[in-house]
Amino acid sequence: MTNGRFAVYRNVFGLIVAIDDYEAETHLQTKRATYKDIRAWVKKHYGLHVSNLAISWTKDLCGLAKVQNKGPKGAHGPYAAELTPEKANAIREAFRWFGIIESE
Repeated sequence: MTNGRFAVYRNVFGLIVAIDDYEAETHLQTKRATYKDIRAWVKKHYGLHVSNLAISWTKDLCGLAKVQNKGPKGAHGPYAAELTPEKANAIREAFRWFGIIESE
């Protein structure tokens, strides 16, 4: 049995649907995911610490637009950490979770 209702809170509209025997993990996306949100999600689900640089490089690999970095230059120098495939895959999963990229 399925039932639904329409919810309005200030300027946010949503459709709430209840489906019996459905126990998937759900989330409500009301804002854009920040690098802090992505780092926290990866840490919680994979136990990995990822840097902003790793997230930025993964965005490059996915072909996503980036905001110009206003911080100090030189992060891509000889001391920059290498992006491991394990971290890149975990970051891609976070992108999928937050709706930044489509599921494959």
